[in-house]
Amino acid sequence: MPVNLKIASRATAAALALSIVLPGVASVQAGNTPQGVGGVSVGKPDITAAVGYLALKKWTDGGTVTLDHAGSVQMTQAGPQNNMCRFKQMDLQPKNAGLADHGAFVTKVYRGNALVHTEAFAPASVPVGYLTNFRKWRIDLKEGMNTVKVFMDAEKQVAEMKESNNNYTVKFNVQLDCDGDGHIGPGKIKNRTLKKDHGATRKDPRRPKPGSKPSSKPRG
Repeated sequence: MPVNLKIASRATAAALALSIVLPGVASVQAGNTPQGVGGVSVGKPDITAAVGYLALKKWTDGGTVTLDHAGSVQMTQAGPQNNMCRFKQMDLQPKNAGLADHGAFVTKVYRGNALVHTEAFAPASVPVGYLTNFRKWRIDLKEGMNTVKVFMDAEKQVAEMKESNNNYTVKFNVQLDCDGDGHIGPGKIKNRTLKKDHGATRKDPRRPKPGSKPSSKPRG
């Protein structure tokens, strides 16, 4: 009996050792997962953005970002209606904050409902624990408020540790004359003119009012 108990205690200790997390090593989890060998997984990836900028202003914190520096604009009167500013560079620095390499995934950027940029990432191109190069693209924005959404893993191709840090929504308030009308903001009219009087009756200041004395000044 003592020998059997000793063998059992060793088996128990070996099983518990699988759940120990060593310094700098991913935790080992038992289960039927696609990663690892024999149904043992060494964690999951976590795709996110370390930081991102537009016109030297950080957008990855969300909220509203005001864009009022003309030096960041490549051209005005851009877009199908010639009413947008084309910004030279919007960018992000992808990051894998997880514990394992990732598979292929696609990042998509929308202005409102319009897809304006797509970026494809190869498997393991964003290594665990290392920052990679910035991904850059141009973007057209109209005067006033624009809503831009960035989906890091847009098609949910990667099973991640955390899904809530994949998507970003930011409002860009463009305070620049993008449509070339000499004003900033929609609804402004350049060279405003007075409305013409189409047959309206105007009062003659020289005509005396009823009950008043006639003017002694000659008319004509």
